[in-house]
Amino acid sequence: MTVSILKWGAIGGLIMSVLATFGYWAFPLDNPTTFQLAAYTGYLGMFLGLAMIWPALSDAKNRLPDTLQLLPAIGIGVGVALVAGVIFGLFNVFYSQVFAPDFLENYYAQELAHAGLSEGPEYEEKAEQLNATRDFLKQPLNGFFAMASAAWALGLVFALVLPFVHRRIHKK
Repeated sequence: MTVSILKWGAIGGLIMSVLATFGYWAFPLDNPTTFQLAAYTGYLGMFLGLAMIWPALSDAKNRLPDTLQLLPAIGIGVGVALVAGVIFGLFNVFYSQVFAPDFLENYYAQELAHAGLSEGPEYEEKAEQLNATRDFLKQPLNGFFAMASAAWALGLVFALVLPFVHRRIHKK
């Protein structure tokens, strides 16, 4: 079971990483439209990557002589999400520290532009808040845990829902 969790978790993490990279490449962060498209591509990658819980459940069902019980199925889903989240977190650190060190600067500049503020105390407050977040995420460990925990949070939902759906569809 562990091999299956590692396999499908790694595939899920790679899907997340590849789609995030594609989003940043295809949709530069230099205007509001492409900024949103890059973000949506990243979210799509997270959904598709975490959908690898489904083949992991099917793999487990095929390997077990009896029906796959609900609690172990949830455990498989959580395991896949944990592995995928670790890979995605590591990818994020590599991408933002090595491949595109100006990524966070560009990302938060666009976030500020999206705020709809141009000057005044609200603008200054928002700029200070975004700069603090950017500086926090520039630290590799913080960036890792921010992205990995985003994948883990969504993965927990997938891990709790997909076993019920899988069980219902594959009932004899």
